[in-house]
Amino acid sequence: MGQLTFSTWRQRRSAVARYFCWIQLLGTVWIAIYALDIATDHIPLKIFLQAIRVPVISAKPVLGLLLALHYIGKGALVTGRVTIALLAPALVTTALALTSRYHGLWRVDYRLLEGTPLPVVVSTPGAAHWANFIWGYVLVTLLIVLLVRAVRDAPSLFTNRAVLMLGGLAISLVPHVLFEMGISPVRGYNIAPSAPSLDCCRGGAARGTLRPPCESFLSSG
Repeated sequence: MGQLTFSTWRQRRSAVARYFCWIQLLGTVWIAIYALDIATDHIPLKIFLQAIRVPVISAKPVLGLLLALHYIGKGALVTGRVTIALLAPALVTTALALTSRYHGLWRVDYRLLEGTPLPVVVSTPGAAHWANFIWGYVLVTLLIVLLVRAVRDAPSLFTNRAVLMLGGLAISLVPHVLFEMGISPVRGYNIAPSAPSLDCCRGGAARGTLRPPCESFLSSG
């Protein structure tokens, strides 16, 4: 991941690369929080760690959508107001997650599973959790549509770039969706942070994958 971060940072003049750096950073934070979660069996601490994962998970689809808009040449649509509006649900759900002990909107019935190889706290999702889940996947759907458009409309030289992004996205999304459906190798444990989604983009990133076609034409001309 360090190599990918370095190669991406070298392209920081591109808005796509900057957003990709932020997504990488959130992915790293997500992994770190999960590592802390696995290392403890203290239920209050595990509940807190679950709560601070919420802004990380909620912000990733937003940043992915903004990245896609820049990638297809629609970066002018990404204004400060649009960004704040897209991130507002993440702020609300974070507040609900941090105060979940006082209401049942986010999650209820926290309990530590017994007989599992890892100390896992499970709970029953509330209405706000499912609303946030739906909102996140609405953004992911828009992101996929934009990247598919890039595959369809871009010159063949740049098609592989969007395909790499779609591949990395799928590797990360599939374990997360399965986890929400209650399917996981370890009950209650979401393996999505461990999925090597960024590896699909590693080779392409070093070759300029994170520049939109229009910027790549300019830089190579």
